[in-house]
Amino acid sequence: MGATRIPEMQQALADNLAKLDSPGMTLRKAFSDAGYSQGVADSGWAGVPNKVIKLLAKRGLRYKELGRIDVETQELITRGRLVHNVLAGKDKAVNSAKLLGSDRRVNMFTPDTQVGIVVLSQPNQETVSGLPVAHP
Repeated sequence: MGATRIPEMQQALADNLAKLDSPGMTLRKAFSDAGYSQGVADSGWAGVPNKVIKLLAKRGLRYKELGRIDVETQELITRGRLVHNVLAGKDKAVNSAKLLGSDRRVNMFTPDTQVGIVVLSQPNQETVSGLPVAHP
């Protein structure tokens, strides 16, 4: 059995999506330039056929676009996924949510305050007299 032939419109869409970083190229324009209807173009990434996704996966383009997520949305997705898991009583995608929330931009899983001792000035001799002194 030979390789599956990619229809011309899908190949054109994949080529256009590869140019999303180019000035003036948008997802809608990529669809319309490839010959897709306005309705399909308005559906965004949901309208991209699976064959085109497979072509793009080799280039990592969809993940690159998803990686442009803003910090607030990333935090909300993480929190929402974790709340959903708690309500459903299942831990689906909990590791992915943990990693997403641990991203340095979001940093959701670190304490709000760091606990430690900070010495602002050295105590005088009267304050420390009577305390045991450790000698190296």
